[in-house]
Amino acid sequence: MSLDNLLNSKVKRRIIRVLWKIGSTNIMDLARRTNSTYNQLIPHLVALEKEGVVSEHRYGRMRMITLERENENTKLLLQALKILDKAFAPPSRPNLEGENSNRLHEDGEHEIATSSLFSETASNNTDQK
Repeated sequence: MSLDNLLNSKVKRRIIRVLWKIGSTNIMDLARRTNSTYNQLIPHLVALEKEGVVSEHRYGRMRMITLERENENTKLLLQALKILDKAFAPPSRPNLEGENSNRLHEDGEHEIATSSLFSETASNNTDQK
């Protein structure tokens, strides 16, 4: 499985992040922490376990899931997640003085401050009369 397939799911990314923080947990706690259900987690855990990213240990009826930190795939996934987090992190909010300046939308287009739009429209309407 490619790195792309391991990162294409929000649930897989959440699983990896949670396990990176806490190391090991039972499956129901993992479901709660990832805001998922048990049935949603299972296919993702199977895929991650197949790649050696996580391992499962059973203690009676309890299933403990552990992140395999020394696995090469795990290291690559963690590096990729760090890069993605930096790339898609929301920009820091500019100071309030620049509140009326142009802002960049997510799609790359600039938004013009509404006060300047209204003043241009009003002056164009009075010029035409």
